[in-house]
Amino acid sequence: MEKTQFKIKRGEQFELCRDDIIFAMEKYDEVHRRANNDSGRDYAIKHNFKFYPPKKVLSLAIQRPVDTFNGGEGKNSANRVFQELDFEVINLKSHQFSTTKHDPKKIHSPTPNIEELIRSLFSQTWIPLHKNYRNIKDGQYPGTYIIAYSDKSLEDREVLPCDVFYVGMTHAGIFKRLKQFIEGLEGKNGHSGAKRFFKEFSEGIPYSNLKNKKNFFVATITIPCIVDKQKRTTQDLQKMGEVARLEYYVLAHIRETCGSEPLLNTK
Repeated sequence: MEKTQFKIKRGEQFELCRDDIIFAMEKYDEVHRRANNDSGRDYAIKHNFKFYPPKKVLSLAIQRPVDTFNGGEGKNSANRVFQELDFEVINLKSHQFSTTKHDPKKIHSPTPNIEELIRSLFSQTWIPLHKNYRNIKDGQYPGTYIIAYSDKSLEDREVLPCDVFYVGMTHAGIFKRLKQFIEGLEGKNGHSGAKRFFKEFSEGIPYSNLKNKKNFFVATITIPCIVDKQKRTTQDLQKMGEVARLEYYVLAHIRETCGSEPLLNTK
């Protein structure tokens, strides 16, 4: 399970995973919630069609007062914790509260077979990550994604297991997670894999400033479902489980085919 470190002002450090934050959100709902659009002053965490104040939720998660750590953006900020654990951070100055519209036909489609999903993923062609990730079909839904990093032009070329540099999954939506990956390549907090790239591959230099940078390419599989706890069905839960399971099956497929897991996953 993916984890992140968080240090408060007096130096005390905590290790948090996504379940820790969800547990704190549930406690917030039970004890502190006043309305569905509760938020902080400048930011909110969006989860299951509800909004949460970042500092209050983090305070509940680490059991420390909100004045012992910083909110907002930055290395030791509350927002960084949520971004690295795949939660959506909303800037309230530019956001209008709304709910996601779903395609009923896709939402109610049968739960796909894991082997079929893998075959579908590796029958695709690569697309440039930075230029075309917003054009991914059904990218608003949960899914698993694979990323290549190559000095060759892989655009429109067949996705091959040994070209894969990183495998990831998200329940927050492919669009949002790939955007976080791109921002992480520039040194912004929000994606642990991109953070490892920034530290170990680009040695602290933003990707856009690298002199001999290679190009990133992406392929994805989305599984349309509703993740809202108040609205999701048994089938939605099964689909969410398949998203998580697919990530490991893709990793296993790559390991079996190539003899090792993708480089960024092993760092």
